[in-house]
Amino acid sequence: MALGWGTMARFGGEVLKATRDSYERIGCLFGFRLIGGEQAIREPARIAFAMLLECFSFEQIKAMHLKVFSNWSDNKIDNLHTLWLKEQNSPKCTSVGRLFDAWASLIGLIDGLDFEGESGLIIENQIIKETHSLTRRPVAYSELKRIRFELSDDGIIDWRPALREVVQRIQSETNVSQAWFCHQLIDAIVSTICQWAGRHPELPVVLAGGVFQNRCLVNEAVSRLHQCQVDVYMGEKVPVNDAGIAVGQAYFGLRLKTK
Repeated sequence: MALGWGTMARFGGEVLKATRDSYERIGCLFGFRLIGGEQAIREPARIAFAMLLECFSFEQIKAMHLKVFSNWSDNKIDNLHTLWLKEQNSPKCTSVGRLFDAWASLIGLIDGLDFEGESGLIIENQIIKETHSLTRRPVAYSELKRIRFELSDDGIIDWRPALREVVQRIQSETNVSQAWFCHQLIDAIVSTICQWAGRHPELPVVLAGGVFQNRCLVNEAVSRLHQCQVDVYMGEKVPVNDAGIAVGQAYFGLRLKTK
């Protein structure tokens, strides 16, 4: 049996307790809406807007005058809010990849996306760039409150406290680098994985899903889990992203056939 953390385009962000023959879904991200469906993936500010609506009122968001929405007309923001309220063409999502999209959009790293996983790549590059920089560290990270997700007893991974903290920092800390926000997202995800591992210390951890193509996330997760003496596994010959789904389906089918 193993504990697996996985991601997919719309659902994902899930924690599965699995054997070779079966699985139990024991946790996932707190859900948010993709306003406009596929259009939200191409325009991640829509995802950021939907996530903010889970944390603040519409009036509060408009009063923030966040840069991410500076190019939106009053008509557009009103229409998107209506779609969100009526749940029209706005499917629920628990994807870590879409969380990356919203995060990168909110802190000003991206406007639109040209390909799947682009926001994760940009976040990774921001972290690597700052790690290698010897001259620019505008704020002592230890002096800032760390951004965290909350993990409920029933397995819901709540990103809302983290998002509220991000908004507060954007509005009050003008000298906090974008890379700091990127570090905080990686750290929050890894800390959550470690909490899950702590709940099931008898099980190894399997990391799967496209988000685990992010080198910074993988390196930090593996390092922290090893420090906690937790066995951790990832695909090496089989891709960790959607390309590996067919292999898993075929394996499961063969298991059923041989029973």
